[in-house]
Formats: sequence, C-alpha cells, structure tokens
Amino acid sequence: MNQAVLQVQKMKCEGCSSKVEGIAREFGAKEAKVSLETKELTLGFEGSLDLRALAEKITQAGYPASTVVA
Repeated sequence: MNQAVLQVQKMKCEGCSSKVEGIAREFGAKEAKVSLETKELTLGFEGSLDLRALAEKITQAGYPASTVVA
C-alpha cells in the first residue's frame, strides 16, 4: 500500500477530522487518519492518488490543504 501525507489547516475538533477523512475516502483512499496535533492527514492507497486534486477538494471544504514534500 502506498502512503502520503497532506498538511491540513483549520481543523479544530473530531468533527473536522471526520469530515476530512471522509473526503479522502470518497476520493479513493483506503486509509485516512487525521492528527489534530500535527494538522496532518496520513493516507493509505492502492495504485495512484491525485494528491493535488485531493488537497484542492479538502481546501474547497474549508480546510486549506497542501501536499507534504518528503
């Protein structure tokens, strides 16, 4: 399974993290886990996932997101 991390801002509660994780799963991620402490969304996925498009979708939902360069 491939993994990636997105930086996601403006998440303040479990409701926020659940919404962001749900968007990631709808977008095709098999696993999605938010850390409110680090403001990161860790993704697990098969094949490929358009991280820029996912970050844009999360941003449109009100949580500015960007890809993390390793």
